[in-house]
Amino acid sequence: MKLTLKRDYQDTVTYGNLYIEDDDIPFLVTLERPDLNNAPNISCIPEGMYHCKEVYSPHFRSNLYELQDVPNRTKILIHWGNFVEESLGCILLGMQRMDLFNEKTQKKEPAIILSKKAYQRFKELLGDNKEFTLEITHG
Repeated sequence: MKLTLKRDYQDTVTYGNLYIEDDDIPFLVTLERPDLNNAPNISCIPEGMYHCKEVYSPHFRSNLYELQDVPNRTKILIHWGNFVEESLGCILLGMQRMDLFNEKTQKKEPAIILSKKAYQRFKELLGDNKEFTLEITHG
């Protein structure tokens, strides 16, 4: 199975749309760190083709999908979360983009909503597949 993530780079975040195979309609939305030249923990990863496989994450206490062979980076996961600060370079999944009030920063920020529901939908799409290909491009 192949998925495509088409990114929309912004100053403080990177939004994206996730597509199945060659479909024209996005399946889910994504949220990532801004593009800061692949700096660990503060940047999204480079565009490219990645092999993803299911791994156990002790932090999330769950099986998640990890992008393999990311240049100069490790442990890049696809998981749930609403705000960019909930990612150290990982890809967050959501159902919709929205500006939300962040309790931690006490201000309104770019976010995605219904993230756990989106991750459930993602897992249902993959079914028994433990691996897939993800192409990341500029939208």
